[in-house]
Amino acid sequence: MKIGYLHISLAGSKSGVTRYGHFLASAARKQSHLDILETDVELTTNTTNNLKLLSQAAKKLSEADVVHIQFNIYTWGKKWQQFQNIKAFINNCQAPIVATIHDVLPANYPPYSLLEAFQREYYQQRKYSNFQKLSLRSTINNFWNNYISHNIPNIYTIRWLLKKVKLVITCTKAESQRLIPYSSRKLVNIFHFVEERNISISPPEARSILGLEKFKVITLQGFIFRSKGHRLLIEAMPKLSENIKVVFAGEPAPNQENFWQELLKLAEKIGVADRLLVTGYLSEKDLETYLMASHLAVCPFEILSASGSLSTWISLARPILASDLPQIAEYNKIEPGAIQTFQPYTAEALAEAIKEELSMVETEEKPNDLLISLREKLSISNIFNQHLKVYQNVVKNH
Repeated sequence: MKIGYLHISLAGSKSGVTRYGHFLASAARKQSHLDILETDVELTTNTTNNLKLLSQAAKKLSEADVVHIQFNIYTWGKKWQQFQNIKAFINNCQAPIVATIHDVLPANYPPYSLLEAFQREYYQQRKYSNFQKLSLRSTINNFWNNYISHNIPNIYTIRWLLKKVKLVITCTKAESQRLIPYSSRKLVNIFHFVEERNISISPPEARSILGLEKFKVITLQGFIFRSKGHRLLIEAMPKLSENIKVVFAGEPAPNQENFWQELLKLAEKIGVADRLLVTGYLSEKDLETYLMASHLAVCPFEILSASGSLSTWISLARPILASDLPQIAEYNKIEPGAIQTFQPYTAEALAEAIKEELSMVETEEKPNDLLISLREKLSISNIFNQHLKVYQNVVKNH
């Protein structure tokens, strides 16, 4: 079988979605009976050239028996340009296409109609205004800027994409359920893989390198944006002892600078800025050092699609505390008790859970056996084999 992979990215971006596709292709190349085609396309501001590159990539990959693409609203261009780009590729590819859809969140694909969206916005504006004319004006402005400008291109693109591809893969069941209103196509759930790592450093050594030997280190890893839980963790910090260092291992996501400034001001206001360490962008080696230095991984997500940062933590088998979300329950169904959770979603509940988890950290800091088992079940080789079965079914039924 000949499998084609399109790796698409925006110029200058460090997309986890693009990385996901590269990992799958790398796993595929280890199978001696498979023939692998790969094409990388980096999109720029030159839209005409982008369409040309995508058309060329599609014609090259048409030689494959099946082609696998990765999609979310960020990697294929902004707003309506994403539709033009995906259309240029799919319309010129003669091979059947499988698409993994990432970041299927209600904010990107609202589960309600145009009228319902307008009514929701009007209800929100009426809460903040005593004047009907003013609230109506605010409703129209916000409805246009948020729903029409942002959501309509996403909804139109995803509907078109789901009609054209042979099969859709999501990384969680919750994401599959969110796509049901948009497609009658078969939706397949395959978990986000956990990559293999060769760690040559112990937690005490990592803390020594970073000068954190005197602290209990808790870390929230990944891009900084509103739904990741950074604000909740800062709000929990005054309730934690002063020997706890909170690390944000990552940088602000695109268009999240204002939110980042809000977090800094909040940390200063409540007197915890000196216990907060923000690393900015980290190389793979430096990231592993910070994560291995952590006594506890904290994942206080408000909402979750499929989390690359969670998969990274599992790959290191470090203790994990997460908010009580359906996707976390999916992981714990595979390996019961692997990931600890907290509820309700309050700073008080998070702080109490952190204190309880840190009190259970062993002096030797041995890797968590349940997470090791979960890591094996979600290894890239096992996850690729699930993809291979999907490819074989698509080719068989094409």
